[in-house]
Amino acid sequence: GVFNAIQARQQQRSARNVEELIRATTEAYWELPDETLNKVFLSLQCAMESCIREGGENTYKLGHMSKAKLLREGRLPLRLACSEHTVSVMRSLPSVTPSHHS
Repeated sequence: GVFNAIQARQQQRSARNVEELIRATTEAYWELPDETLNKVFLSLQCAMESCIREGGENTYKLGHMSKAKLLREGRLPLRLACSEHTVSVMRSLPSVTPSHHS
């Protein structure tokens, strides 16, 4: 994911103190290809939809969407639409009202 990609780039630099480590990590983030971030966030969207479909449980298995192939073909989306089934499940879940503590 994102953290592994950042860490791999950051470790190519030698940092002698915390400030240099922060700088190396920040530079590594900004050097990440847009495609890397897009693929990670597409996986996150798939996981979120699966979690919603399972009523908040994490008992789902993520499907394989062939992101590398879609990227090669120029068809990798920036975002995914939820299925109508997922929207229906989401609407049937009890709403959560934020509590206000004083």
